[in-house]
Amino acid sequence: MFRTQVYLTEDERKRLRERAKRLGRSQSELLREAVDQYLDRDSDSETRKAFEDVIGMWKDRSDLDDLYDNLRKASKKRLKELWGE
Repeated sequence: MFRTQVYLTEDERKRLRERAKRLGRSQSELLREAVDQYLDRDSDSETRKAFEDVIGMWKDRSDLDDLYDNLRKASKKRLKELWGE
């Protein structure tokens, strides 16, 4: 692990200290957890972009059978389920 210095507002510091005390966890542990969650969200964005790029890859092909049309529809449906669009 590496030590990192972070500047917090007075309110952030107070709320973090109170939450850590209430949960019986260290402030550092809560900050690491928050950073992990933030970075995981960013990773979801990359996954989503890759998924969206693949969905329409063969949309203009006329030589594919109905199976591919059904797969494409299923992919679009899954994207809506995952990200609510």
